[in-house]
Amino acid sequence: MSNPRTYLDNIYPYVLFSQKYLFSPGQTSGPRICYASSIILIEEGLGRLHLNDRVYDAKPGALFYIAPGSVHKWEADVRSPMIHRCAYFDWKYTERPGFTHQNDYFDYTDFKTDRARISYIGPQIHLDIPEHTTVKDIKAWLSMFDKFTSLPELLAEHHFPYSLEMRGYFQLFLHHFITYINSSASFDPRIQKVIHMLNELSSSISGEPVDYLLERCAKEARLSLSHFHALFKRQTGYSPKAYWHNTILLKTKDDLRFTNLSITEIAAKYRFSSINYFSKAFHKLTGCSPTEYRKRNSIY
Repeated sequence: MSNPRTYLDNIYPYVLFSQKYLFSPGQTSGPRICYASSIILIEEGLGRLHLNDRVYDAKPGALFYIAPGSVHKWEADVRSPMIHRCAYFDWKYTERPGFTHQNDYFDYTDFKTDRARISYIGPQIHLDIPEHTTVKDIKAWLSMFDKFTSLPELLAEHHFPYSLEMRGYFQLFLHHFITYINSSASFDPRIQKVIHMLNELSSSISGEPVDYLLERCAKEARLSLSHFHALFKRQTGYSPKAYWHNTILLKTKDDLRFTNLSITEIAAKYRFSSINYFSKAFHKLTGCSPTEYRKRNSIY
């Protein structure tokens, strides 16, 4: 993990809204993006969360962190639908002209986002926050949520921003959240170290074969190759090779948005065997071709 001081100097957590949300039996929500960051606790019931390219079981005690701009979809169980406790916030203040209601923060429109709306995506934090963890003492977490959960009449009258008291309670909650995930045994530190290593390596692609790369990661984690693969799959829901593959594809999304490299150059940069293979893999992950994605999201 990078030096936290580097980021703390530029972080001013700003709670936007929070709520208790009851799903209807079988209700779905999404796919969508949220322009803000969110922390969601499953209070009761069952369901599933599709987040980026992963699927998680949503059951009591499940705690999710959804980074701003992440594609996600909720599916509630038919017999025992979920009850969420949700907090939506920015790590620091983000200007969004015209946003007055919580629905403004969600985009369901096939992500055909114009340049102005791209700028509404809140800042990310460079700390290793897992997408999913589990809490045991649900009542204690609900008590913290209660202190800054918005009242319906406040939302109806658009009383934004929150009072200093509610912001203070939220910052205490966020401190507890960060402390908890850093000390939680639910995510093996060896796998967390490997994920950080893979993310770093994905920024400087070499000619190293992926199998050799993953073998090196297993040695770094001091695990046998078979134990490494089993533990990684159990912790993330994906094999190490699939995780690496998807990490590379996510990097190509940044190049499509923020550079003027051609699609052929991007495919070559990340060592795809052909532009056709790159296009098929990209479509499988995002639901659109690299060309379509660039047209919708490029800031150039």
